[in-house]
Order: sequence, then C-alpha cells, then structure tokens
Amino acid sequence: MSLIDQLVRIYHEEKLWSKSVLSKEESIEYYKEILKKGKLIYHLQNDNIVGFIEWHNLNDDQFVRFIHNKEFHIAEEDIDSGSICYITSVWVKNGHRYVYRILRDRLLETNKACELFAGKELKRNNRLRMFRR
Repeated sequence: MSLIDQLVRIYHEEKLWSKSVLSKEESIEYYKEILKKGKLIYHLQNDNIVGFIEWHNLNDDQFVRFIHNKEFHIAEEDIDSGSICYITSVWVKNGHRYVYRILRDRLLETNKACELFAGKELKRNNRLRMFRR
C-alpha cells in the first residue's frame, strides 16, 4: 500500500476525532499537497505508517484565521515561512507510544526558526495549547 493510500485509510478509518471529513478524492489531493510542501513527518515500521504529525508554518494573520475557522486553503497559502508552527494533526497507532517522542524531536528539528508551537486538543476538549521553544 502506498504512503498516500495509508494516509487516506488512516484519515477515513482511524482519525475519528476529525470534525469535517474530506471525500476520498479530496483527501488524496490534500495529502499529496501536504507531502509536496514537506508538512508531514511520518514514522514507518515494516513499510507501514505507525505515526505521523502534520503542521503549517503560519504568520500572525494566518494563525488567527486558521484557529477561528475562517477561509484558509493550503494550496493557496504560504504555509512555509511563518514563525508559528501550528500542529494540525497527530496520529500514532495503538501500541506505538514511543513514536510520539520521535515525531516531536523531528518536528522541533525541522522547525528551528519557529518561535511558537500551537495546536488544538481535538480528542479531549478542543482547547488551544501553545508553547515556546
């Protein structure tokens, strides 16, 4: 199974906390775009994804629009040069908890220029969490 196929399967079958669901075709295009922009780090075990994290590097204006669910299309936005690393999704397969640390370390290494890291706790209470490096 290809990387895109695995991501789409996880999105539709295992990420049950997602509020809005893209169609299969839309999710294929989404993950192609995210991978092309280098905004997804994943960990493989025996050629299978056991965890991934995706993010956008946003400027202040984009961050406000994004967290308030204003119009935001990743294909049209510059999600590479902002100083805020907004974590949009984290998924780790059950039984592979050690992958969280690997993904975190690689995210911090990839985003050395970011001053602020943020994301929502979608599984719990949808609270926005932020921290500085």
